[in-house]
Amino acid sequence: CLSVNHVICHHSPLDSDPDVVLAEGDMVKIDLGVHLDGYIAVVAGTVVVGASKENPVTGRKADAIMAAYNAAEVALRMIRPGGNSKDITDAIQAVTEDFDCKPIEGMLTHQITRNCIDGEKQIIQNPGEAHRKEHKECTFEVNEVYGIDVIATTGDGKSRLSELRTTVFKG
Repeated sequence: CLSVNHVICHHSPLDSDPDVVLAEGDMVKIDLGVHLDGYIAVVAGTVVVGASKENPVTGRKADAIMAAYNAAEVALRMIRPGGNSKDITDAIQAVTEDFDCKPIEGMLTHQITRNCIDGEKQIIQNPGEAHRKEHKECTFEVNEVYGIDVIATTGDGKSRLSELRTTVFKG
């Protein structure tokens, strides 16, 4: 998936879509995955077009990138047997607030099992009132695997509809 600027995730241009020319300063989220023998592995990262050692990312873009990176690192270290999903939700919120950012409301990190990318157990980020009522906390167990997915914003944390259509679906 290639999601540019305000597009949160899960967008990948189709051949039939008009070409998009990236501009200096565009923030591009790149999300790659592989499926092998029923198991998935995903990796994602964010780049800013034109950024380099000589021209580093600064300001609010840097804040959002560092908020997401550090929150993901904290979550990674907290997922261990006996740990609780609510503690990680709270930690992600605290880390992103340190950068004056917010996680995207309702974004989920999922347990990953064979032949299932979205397992039963989940960690929610920035839960709204409805999410709090619906979401079940979980305790982590030995040999469980999770795909940590943290997206931070300098905005209010709420997603909005876009003129772009969804092009990546889960089966």
